[in-house]
Amino acid sequence: MMMRNLLRDIARTYDRRKGTGRDVKGQKILRGVKSLDLPLPSGFRAEGHGGQTSAAATPWIGVFDDEVNSDPKSGLYIAYIFSADLWDVYLTIQQGSEHLNAQFGRGERKLQELRKNGRRIRAFLGETPSSEWNIGMPLRDSAERPRAYEAANIFARRYPTQDLPDERFLQKDLIEAALMFYQAAGEDQHGRQISALNELLDEERAKVEASQLEWQLASFEDEDPLAHFHPKDDTAYHVKLAESSQLRNRYHEALIAKFGQYIFERGFIPVTDGVHPRDIVLRKAGLRHSRDPEFLVEAKFVKDGKATRAVREAVAQLLEYRYFLYRTEGVYEPYLLALFSENVGEAFDPYIEDLGFGAVWADGRGGWAGNALAREWGIV
Repeated sequence: MMMRNLLRDIARTYDRRKGTGRDVKGQKILRGVKSLDLPLPSGFRAEGHGGQTSAAATPWIGVFDDEVNSDPKSGLYIAYIFSADLWDVYLTIQQGSEHLNAQFGRGERKLQELRKNGRRIRAFLGETPSSEWNIGMPLRDSAERPRAYEAANIFARRYPTQDLPDERFLQKDLIEAALMFYQAAGEDQHGRQISALNELLDEERAKVEASQLEWQLASFEDEDPLAHFHPKDDTAYHVKLAESSQLRNRYHEALIAKFGQYIFERGFIPVTDGVHPRDIVLRKAGLRHSRDPEFLVEAKFVKDGKATRAVREAVAQLLEYRYFLYRTEGVYEPYLLALFSENVGEAFDPYIEDLGFGAVWADGRGGWAGNALAREWGIV
């Protein structure tokens, strides 16, 4: 079925006053969208929405690439949204908004958040393929959901339902929308990750400010030097997933526990309490000043002898924690140490040292080995 014909039929038959019954013609067309053979870009699917318990003020068709997002409640998606009077239909790149209800409620605060995020994504996208794409999308209804659609719009293209363009123009516009959607979705996901990380950092900053890692200024001679080292249990445990039980081993925790005992004997104080999301922080025994050297340790268990992923994750996390937990906070920068369950191989040694990282690993004989920096620092 041609998209032009579908949009025309909805505009002609939809009547919100008739409700959502199975025999209501406009609703039947919308429910049947998902089974239609529509001219969509490769990888996309469509589904119609006319409301559930009550008819929607502004019916719409969602166009989704499930590899990117299949949930209109959050993330980005493409949609054809009709105005309440059915005079216009807009091809729009939309932000899902319902996931914001818990944090911002359903009123103006949520709309402001959507507009702010839209401005950020538009700034990232820059110019649109043509001047026909607009920021405004008036749906002419004051209900909460239409107002949210208006605020959530990234870019929209308006079509008068009484004068829809030819099918080839609709298809060209949908392809343009898909290209912008992919770019926008990447920026939206990046923004979400940064927001989540900032929330985590806010929690960690509060903990650090409250205690300033009491152990930093404590006299280690006057207390148990391992008082702040409590690695998690390394025994196997069961988790229930999809009605099945799987056995998992806490190799990561066992690695931390074993290394903590070892490094204490080397004259370092290992700390795990109050340093999350970091794995371990080390300080030289007897040093108490906040400017004394601190070692930030990220532990990685090498699975099946495959070192690439372990090295990549260790490097990324050490750089991330150094930036967000030290540099942006004005804290004296730590030495960075990657801890592995086995030797990651000659291929990665020059790479790790070039970054200025120390590396230490279990040598397979009950002891520990490391690179030149780890030896210089006294880790091994």
